Amino acid sequence: MRAETASGEQTTASELAALRTSVDELSKQNEDLRGEIAGLRTAAPASAVSREPVLEDLVERAVAKAMANYASAQPGPPSTNGPRSEPGAAFDADASLAGLLSPFINSDSREQLWKAAHEAGMTEELIALVEARAKADPKNVALQFELANAYLQPIVQGEAIGIDAGTWSMKADQGYDAVLALDENHWEARFSKAISYSFWPPVYGKQQAAIDHFEILVGKQANMTPRPEFAQTYLFLGNMYEQSGNTAKAKEAWNLGIAAFPQDRDLRQRLGLE
Repeated sequence: MRAETASGEQTTASELAALRTSVDELSKQNEDLRGEIAGLRTAAPASAVSREPVLEDLVERAVAKAMANYASAQPGPPSTNGPRSEPGAAFDADASLAGLLSPFINSDSREQLWKAAHEAGMTEELIALVEARAKADPKNVALQFELANAYLQPIVQGEAIGIDAGTWSMKADQGYDAVLALDENHWEARFSKAISYSFWPPVYGKQQAAIDHFEILVGKQANMTPRPEFAQTYLFLGNMYEQSGNTAKAKEAWNLGIAAFPQDRDLRQRLGLE
């Protein structure tokens, strides 16, 4: 519980002020780094273009570290059995939304933000903010994808089970459909949709839908610049075929993956190569 004494109120206020200062500093650092990257893109000769991914990786690491510090700086011990006893006391939802929408945020820092929202009892409030922003800009692919991911958070954070989990899953599925309606080649949305289907109980018959979407991805990946995560498409496609009892098709999918990504450890293990 929050202390009712004047000293307790001063302590809470100072903690909030410190957190907001930290977030402001992070925002300024991000803007400075973005400016530097933009300058390098404009001024750097063609031979230096290959350095951009290194710079952006440094930015991602900086954001991840800052977000981790933000989460760990919240007052009170972390809860292991649900939300904190003082929901929202030191959680800045607006700053968290800005972090989620940063072009330089990576998966680790995104997880930290949602974990902080969960521990503050603010998961649905943060979802509502993402939802409002996405509703205001319905053609923004990145926003619609962030919203679809947000709908899965009550399940990921263990806040929703049973019928409630099913409701959130359907909202996420509709969210991914909205992204694909705007960009049918959005790899992450289709992959996430297929993965989501793979976890549905068999009674709903979504396993075949998952296979269908993985098959579509295999075709689309053939016309895209290869990325390491593309190997996961072959891995999960094979896994789905194996679960359905079609071991021949499973091995076919894994072998196609190995042909494209010969060093992928997961695929090599599935084929008994290591």
